[in-house]
Amino acid sequence: MNLLILEENERISDSTFVLTNRKAEHILEILKSEKGDVLKSGLYNQSIGKFYIQKIDKIKKCVTGYYKAESNVNSSSYSQINLIASLQRPQTLKKIIQLSACTAISSIFFLCLINQKNLI
Repeated sequence: MNLLILEENERISDSTFVLTNRKAEHILEILKSEKGDVLKSGLYNQSIGKFYIQKIDKIKKCVTGYYKAESNVNSSSYSQINLIASLQRPQTLKKIIQLSACTAISSIFFLCLINQKNLI
């Protein structure tokens, strides 16, 4: 799920935001959004909601719209999940780390056990 992250420095009024630079370029060129489109978005460390595009300036690469919060983000509502795993092959290890990041795991512990038979 892609989420447009809105920041306080992009706010121009109560619920109106102006997006420039990378965010605006991504909205215009990659997502190919138009006036009236709705994007899933979140206000950094505050809430998750929707961003309604009101105005697009393709020359200045600027997107203006308003944000409507749907739910508040409360860090205490997320449980602390710790993952304990043994060391794996590099490709498997890469997948474990990637999936852990996507599922909000708070910490990862890797165990390394040495097989005594291989040492002789």
